[in-house]
Amino acid sequence: MRLRSPHGGSASVRFDIVPYLRITGHESFHLPDPQQGASWVPILIETDAWTKVDLWPPTSSPTIVLVERSKGIRRYQVELPPERTDISLRLVRRLPQEGRVSFSLRIPIHRLRWRLILHPDSAASPVWHDRTVSVSIDELEQSPSPYLMVDAPGVGTGARLRLRLLDTDGTTLKEMEAPQSSRRLSRFRRFDLRLVRDTLRQSRSAVVRGDLVVDGLPERGGPVTLPVLRLVRGIHVDRVHVTRRQEHGEVYVDLAWEPETPLKGRRVRFWPLTRPWAKPVSIPIPDTARFRYTFPTDDGALPPGEYLVEFTVDDPWAPQTEPEQPPSTDNGGNRVRLGNLEERLAWLDAAIAREGERFDYLAEQALLWRALGDKAQVIPALRRCLAQADNAPVEQVVALANAFNDHPIADALRSSLYRPHRVRFVLEAHQAGRLSDADWQTYLGELRQHASRLLTAPQAWEPLLQIPDEEVRRATVRQLVVHGDPVGLEALLKWLREGELSESEVLETLEKNLDFAARILESRSADPLALRLLMGLAEKHPNRVPVPYVQRGYWVRCQAGWGRIERIERSDGYEVPYVYPKELYRNYRLWIVLRPDEDAEPVVLDLDRGEVRFLLPSRHYLCTKCGQFAARRHGWITGRHERSAHEGWHPRFLILETSFLPQQANIKFAIRRPSNIWQ
Repeated sequence: MRLRSPHGGSASVRFDIVPYLRITGHESFHLPDPQQGASWVPILIETDAWTKVDLWPPTSSPTIVLVERSKGIRRYQVELPPERTDISLRLVRRLPQEGRVSFSLRIPIHRLRWRLILHPDSAASPVWHDRTVSVSIDELEQSPSPYLMVDAPGVGTGARLRLRLLDTDGTTLKEMEAPQSSRRLSRFRRFDLRLVRDTLRQSRSAVVRGDLVVDGLPERGGPVTLPVLRLVRGIHVDRVHVTRRQEHGEVYVDLAWEPETPLKGRRVRFWPLTRPWAKPVSIPIPDTARFRYTFPTDDGALPPGEYLVEFTVDDPWAPQTEPEQPPSTDNGGNRVRLGNLEERLAWLDAAIAREGERFDYLAEQALLWRALGDKAQVIPALRRCLAQADNAPVEQVVALANAFNDHPIADALRSSLYRPHRVRFVLEAHQAGRLSDADWQTYLGELRQHASRLLTAPQAWEPLLQIPDEEVRRATVRQLVVHGDPVGLEALLKWLREGELSESEVLETLEKNLDFAARILESRSADPLALRLLMGLAEKHPNRVPVPYVQRGYWVRCQAGWGRIERIERSDGYEVPYVYPKELYRNYRLWIVLRPDEDAEPVVLDLDRGEVRFLLPSRHYLCTKCGQFAARRHGWITGRHERSAHEGWHPRFLILETSFLPQQANIKFAIRRPSNIWQ
């Protein structure tokens, strides 16, 4: 089509006309799920039977699938992943006389997404988000021009986009609307976040949520709200002072901190460093508290000891998860000593005399002595812990080993967790529900991290095969193979039969102990699966793993050099499909072509007579340096063989007076063509 403007200008526009094309799935405006983010989008494409559709350019993901072909119609389907916002198709139509015609078609997918831009150099970044973006309020303050860019393709001019900032109690702090361009319709809307800085400074909320509110979507009956921002105010405490006192039979803790940090929803956690297996004690701080707070506590909840004090804030919008202990060097964590440690040691001595040597009492004593700096008492206390480690709870042994991670006794404590009877006990306790999921995961984590370093005896590894954890079981099998334990190989064969491992994964494990694997697999060569694995090892390592059987097409190294086997026959002339190497020396002949792609010398290796017979009536030469290479042309010996097998200087050879050569060297076999057939 040719167009002409009123001012005299002209332009040509090309149209591609398709007889029949129907596309569905791209028309909708796709909103991300607040929790899961963007979803996959199915696109259905329908054409006539003479038009083929594929992706252009071709990609491995996504893929296009022909789902139906009937009554002159082709129906295709493409599943677009969450990160894709368009799809390019190529339509190819075959014509009776002109061959075929094709054209490309780009289909946009309307997805709502957003970007937080804090620095000018990040504006060109192609990264868009479909979930809540978290940012520190301090970082927002320091940004020269922060703004939130929203991509809303296809919403039209009737749609309104607003950003609503909410306090932790749901109170609206500020609401702003993204301006629209007055000159042209744009899919992008921009929120200038410099306008919310004063609001954030005046708020005492530790977390502010930013919701995007979209009005006027044609497919929605009302406004759509999505959480797009999470503005977090960090809590920084430089100095902490904690005292524990008794008053009128009650225990009180006086907590003081600097600076003031007047935030809502503050909370302090006491992580017990001298009882690291215990959970932290969490205390909410009233919003009215300034610099200090006194609270009552149970004598058993916060006994005298060393603690890590962590200040944090409650986030009502974050999912509830188990807190993780912060490093003691973090700004939010401070090490403090609570109460009299000597009194706690005396209480533990009395408890041990009364109840016996419980592991948790002994472990706490070792940690208290370390906190007091008395190294002479730490070692005996740890030895007493080690004596009780076999029957101690898993989480207590792990916690003590981690606390003394730089001490040699830590490995001894961990080793107690991997003894066969202990593995069976832990496994039975987990299956019976006596071991919590958290303690079970702690035990698995220890196995994954330390078992391969600490366990050396195969009998210590075998019980770990019963652990229902893929990583642990695979590590166990690797160690059993390394130590030459047939139990590991049997487990690999079992998993291969059941489809738990691929053949390449099994071969990779067996390569850790090739000699052992080849010996055991050869003893099980009656098993087709074991035979296939042995063939795989022989193919990958021809110099270390002998082939289990010989057949036509394999390669053999005879007295005259490397050649390909063309025929295997008995001495009576009967051809056989294959033969085991150990049987070759009894009435067998191999018809071979030496170096088939070069001189193609046909010979017969007569193993019954122990000789190589040349079949061509020609003079033959033999390298006298090695005595294991013969050819019709002496140039093969002085040239390529000399350079490949010897130093390349002063080649020596002789003329064979007979048409046969005694087979004196050991015969080698290879499944594939050797890398150097001139040796």
